[in-house]
Amino acid sequence: MSMFSPRNALFLTLCSTPCLAVTACTDDAQPADGGSEDAGQDPHATFTVDFDATTICGAAIDRVEFATRRRDCFDPELPCTMPANPPWITGTSVDCSDIAGSMNWEVEVTQTGKYETQLRAFAGDTQEGIHCFAAGGEPRTKVANVDLEMFATFAVTEVDDSECDNP
Repeated sequence: MSMFSPRNALFLTLCSTPCLAVTACTDDAQPADGGSEDAGQDPHATFTVDFDATTICGAAIDRVEFATRRRDCFDPELPCTMPANPPWITGTSVDCSDIAGSMNWEVEVTQTGKYETQLRAFAGDTQEGIHCFAAGGEPRTKVANVDLEMFATFAVTEVDDSECDNP
C-alpha cells in the first residue's frame, strides 16, 4: 500500500485543519514589541503646537517648557473644588541651547476639564514669560471624556497672553 493513498491524504487534511485554525487566529496586527498601540496606556488627550521658541530664548532665558493646568470642571460641569493655584503638568521641556527653530511641543492630560496651556520661559527656576495657547477659539481648551477615551490630539494655537495667568 502506498504511503500517499487518498485515505491517508484525507486523514492528514482532517487532522491538520485544527492546527491551521489555531494559527489563523493569531493577532498579526500587534506591533513587534507585543502590545497594541494604546495597550497599557491610561486614557489621555494631547495638546500639540509647532512653535519657534528661539524668539523666547534670550540672555536671561535658559529653558522653555510646554505646560498646562486644569482650571475648571468640564464633562460633567458639576460643582467642583479647584485649588486656587492648580499644579502644572509639564510636557516638552527644552534647554534654549538645544532649540534650533520651529519644533513640536506636546503635553498630555488625563482628566476632563478646561485647561490653560502655556509655553513658559525660565531663567533658572524663575518663570520669566509666557505664550498662551488653546484650541476651539476659546481661552481654555475643553477636554471631555470622549477625548480621553479616543486619545484625542488638540492642535492648539496662540491666544492673547492676557487670557493666561502670569507669574
